[in-house]
Amino acid sequence: MKRISILLVLFSMVVSAQGDGSMAALKAGINPSDVFKVASTTNELLPAAASKKNAGLAILYSLVLPGMGELYAEGYESGKYFTMAEAALWVTYGGMRYYSNRQRDNYYAYAESYGGVRDMGGKSGDFHADIGNYLNIDDFNDDMAKQGQFAKMYDPSTHYWNWRSNAERKGYRELWTSSESWGNNLRFVVGGMILNRIASAINAVRLVSRYNKGVETTWNFWFDYNLAKGGGISLNIVKGF
Repeated sequence: MKRISILLVLFSMVVSAQGDGSMAALKAGINPSDVFKVASTTNELLPAAASKKNAGLAILYSLVLPGMGELYAEGYESGKYFTMAEAALWVTYGGMRYYSNRQRDNYYAYAESYGGVRDMGGKSGDFHADIGNYLNIDDFNDDMAKQGQFAKMYDPSTHYWNWRSNAERKGYRELWTSSESWGNNLRFVVGGMILNRIASAINAVRLVSRYNKGVETTWNFWFDYNLAKGGGISLNIVKGF
C-alpha cells in the first residue's frame, strides 16, 4: 500500500505538470499533441529490459549436452570444459567398446577353432565362462553332478567342447577375460558421463542465478512541458532483480 501511494503521488505530479505544460505550450504557439507525441516517441526509444533466464531450461540443456546450459546462461567460458569432457568420454567409450567387441570376436573364433564349439555366438554368457574353466564338457557335467546341480549340466549335442590341452583352454580364458574386463569398464565411462552432466547442470544453475541478478526491469516516464525553454519533468522508476 505504501508503494502504491507513492506511485499515485508521483503520477499526480506528472499529470499536473502535463496540464501546466499544455498551457505553456499553447502560449508559446506549440500544439500540445506534438508535445505528447515527442514524449511518446522518447519512451519508445528506450532500450528494452533483458529477460531473465530459466534455471529449468539450463538444467535440461546440460543434461542433453553438458555445456549447453552454460551457453544458454551466457557463461560458456566455463561450460566449454564440460563439452570437451563429454567429447573425450564418448571417444573413450567408443574405443573401449570397439576393443571389447574385437576381443569377443577373437575368443569366439578361438573356441570354434580349438575347442570344437559350434555357434559360439548363440551360446549364453555362462557357457562362455564355463568352457574357460573346464577342459571339456564331460569334466563340467561330472562336477555339476557331484554338486547336485543337474540343471546346470549341458547337452553334448548342442553345447559340446573339448580343449586338446590346458594351454589352449588358458589361451581362450585370457581372450574372454580381456573382452569382459573392457566391457565392464564401460560402466565407469557411463558413470563419468552422468557425473559430467550433473556438474554441468549445477554450474549452469549458478550462472543463471548470477545472470538474473544482473537483469533490471526499468520503467521510464518522460514529459516535456516546454520545448522552447527545454524544461521538463523526468520520472524514473527502476526495479532491480
